This record gives sequence, C-alpha cells and structure tokens, in this order.
Amino acid sequence: MCIWKKILLPKKLSDLKNYFDLPKVKNIGMFPQKIRMGKTKVYCVSDCDPGYEISLGSICLLRSIYGKDILYPTPNLPIKKLNVFSLKELLWFDANYKADDLKDETVIFENSEWYVKRGKLFSFGAKGGSNDEPHNHNDIGSFMIVKNDGSVPIADLGRGEYRNGTFDPQIRYTLFVNGSQGHSVPIISGKNQLAGSKYKAANVRAGENFFSLDIEGAYEKGAIEKLNRHFEITDSSVILTDTFKLTSETDSICERFISLIEPQICDGFVSLGETKICYEKGKYEVTLSSETYDTRMNANGLKTAYIIDFKLLKQENKTVFEIII
Repeated sequence: MCIWKKILLPKKLSDLKNYFDLPKVKNIGMFPQKIRMGKTKVYCVSDCDPGYEISLGSICLLRSIYGKDILYPTPNLPIKKLNVFSLKELLWFDANYKADDLKDETVIFENSEWYVKRGKLFSFGAKGGSNDEPHNHNDIGSFMIVKNDGSVPIADLGRGEYRNGTFDPQIRYTLFVNGSQGHSVPIISGKNQLAGSKYKAANVRAGENFFSLDIEGAYEKGAIEKLNRHFEITDSSVILTDTFKLTSETDSICERFISLIEPQICDGFVSLGETKICYEKGKYEVTLSSETYDTRMNANGLKTAYIIDFKLLKQENKTVFEIII
C-alpha cells in the first residue's frame, strides 16, 4: 500500500490536475461521435465492432464537463455485456436528456490517416496508415459506405471471432476478416497486402470532398510500381479512381468490393439493393462470391459477406467506379 501511495498521490493537493482540462482527453471523449456512420454504425477499422454502442452515463458526464460539443445520441437502453447495468448509468444520467441531430461533417484524423465524412444520404470512411496497427488488419486504402437507413453497401467487417491462431502472425491474415482479401482493396497479380510496419500508405491527402493516397507500399516489392487511390465524395455518390504504373511482374489487377448486401450483376452496374457500382462495360470480368464469417458477438454470430470482383481483361493504367447511393 505504501508503494502505491508513493506512486499515485501528489505531495500536496495543489499538485492535483484536472485531466478533463487536457485537450487530448476532450478529443478522446468526442471520438465516438466523430466515427459514427449513420445512426447505428461506426467506422469499424481493425478489430472494432461495427455497431454504435456507448455508455449513456459516460456521455452525460462528458456533456456536463464539455457542454454541447458532446452530442447526445439517440438513447437506447445502456445494456452491456451479459446485460449487466452499471450503477454509473443511473448516477450520471441526465434527467433532461434529449438526443441531438447528428451533424453532417468531414473528420480527418491526421496521425492515423483515417477519413470519415457524413452527409445527408450516407457516410463514408477510408484509411491509410500502415499494416502494423493495434489489432491490425491488412486494410490500407480500404473504405466503407453506410447509408443513413443503416444498410451497408460497402463494408469493413471489423472484428471476427477470437480463436486459436487469431493472433498468430502466420495464421491471422489468412482469416478472411483480417487479411486484405476481406477488404475493398485491389488484388495485384493474385496477391494480397502484407503485414508489417514497412507496409504503409504514402502521399495521403484529404479535403472536404476527397481522400487520396498511394497504396503500392502495402504490397510485395515489385508487384506494382505505383497505385494511387482517389475517392471523390459527392452528395449522392463516391467516385473511386485507381491509377496504376505496372512492373514487369504485374500480370493481373482485380478490384475487390466487400458488401453486406447481396449483389446482382446488371447491365453496366452491380446492384447492392438501391446502391449501384457503375463500371465500364467490356473492361472487366465481373464475378460474385460470398464468405461466411463468425463474429461471436451474440448467439447468431455467423454472418455473410458478399464479394464483388472486377478483374481487368487487359493491362491498363486506370480503373474508375462510381458508387451511386
């Protein structure tokens, strides 16, 4: 006990700090609202769960400290793991609680190289970073689209089941949700992205309506010389343009999209419910497949991800897709 007192307690009360005064702490408090996509989802990078779940008691406490910079979400019962209610949910809850409207805004996380944009019809998220992040997935250049009705035409699947081998580097990235094969990124010469700190994005740029980055550094050296991925976000669509500079070892390029909505190939587009992935006819071999994965988030943890592959029929230096919401 004496050791802990020596470590934790200041010599005098005037040395005590109000850590809530630190800008970093306020940013932490605002993080959940910054990554919200639609009303019920979050930008679920790496081993994040996709559903928006928050402690209402904690949100009310933060609101009492930071005022209306902290937005009240639509209240749901604060049920946590095993349906245990925490006493703080009652003690901290604001009796005058009233949900705030979710703001349309663009949020750029410069250090992590995340980009999240919320609009009137849909939310969009994309990332750069590296393939050596906490609970890492190989996902440089991946993106996610959530419609405001909660449907997910382009998905980041988030966390899969934790099981034997999940954190074994030799096994982890063979699992669908962890490897780049389970993300909306290109497959180069039949090869996926690699894990490690040296596999990272470059030349990341972001603005109110665009996100751009070079992702050739996510692949095996020599697989492709240049791969710039550029997203233009409009009020009703996302225009994805990939520009390539091939090497002598580049023998194929396949553009992959992951969805939670069952796709259907139509004339010049792939339908994902009301959403359309529009492409140039005759330029690609388009194939559909699916993968079942387990989240173990509840008794019905098994889910199905749908895979849309656009394989270039001949070597070209650019692909363009418009995803119309």
